Amino acid sequence: MSVLIQYTAVASLHGRLQNVTQPIVHSLLYNVVNI
Repeated sequence: MSVLIQYTAVASLHGRLQNVTQPIVHSLLYNVVNI
């Protein structure tokens, strides 16, 4: 049971991290392309 809870926590954390990092990566790529 604790393994499942840990997995869920890691998955939600990973999802939040992607939500934060994706716009940054997109803007960086956009800037590189526009140079």
